[in-house]
Amino acid sequence: MRRDRLAVFIYLPAFIISLYMLLGIGMIILTNEAIVLGKSVEGDTLLMMETPIIALILLSLSYLKRKARFFAGISLFSAFALMIVQRADITIHVIPLAGLVLSLFALIVGFPKDKQQVSLNERVINIVIGISSIFALVRAWNFVWPNEVKPLILLLGALGALLVLFKNRVISSGGIPLLAAFYCSTSYALYALNYNLYGQIFWAASVVLIVYSLIPLRKLLR
Repeated sequence: MRRDRLAVFIYLPAFIISLYMLLGIGMIILTNEAIVLGKSVEGDTLLMMETPIIALILLSLSYLKRKARFFAGISLFSAFALMIVQRADITIHVIPLAGLVLSLFALIVGFPKDKQQVSLNERVINIVIGISSIFALVRAWNFVWPNEVKPLILLLGALGALLVLFKNRVISSGGIPLLAAFYCSTSYALYALNYNLYGQIFWAASVVLIVYSLIPLRKLLR
């Protein structure tokens, strides 16, 4: 019980920071222009880039349910990672970095000991996702930039691909938001390099994963 309270106590300031960042995202969308990795984006492209961050923050609300804390903590961590990647060509701001660290602590402290078996159909899908993501990682190595965040982006993908292979849904569910963040952050780099078509493909993959994450999340919330 004490550990549960401590986990929530750490999560709350991280979530509050994410709400503050959401206000900033809202202002960016209203002004209809932003700089992502040194490139000016606007209109539908801007909305596309911000949508996964908003979705991941909303998914993190499931942290209040013990079985879903690993999933929720990783979702919030992934959202802050995407915020940092967006501005990686300039000095990293302290606020999203603080949120990233707090969400990591919340993830560690709130790590549940519960187990929930992954169904056969879900496991097959997870294996396909994991293997496909490994191939995407290999391809992404050549064009992901800046180099300062390259290890972070590839680490998100590698950990995500590993976690989705677990038979325990409590753990495997956490790999999905990590992979969503990997695909989305890679799409940022592709857009910055004017590979718009490939950027849309990677962005679409991140959105599909976020939608798919609702399936294991629903089962964790039972």
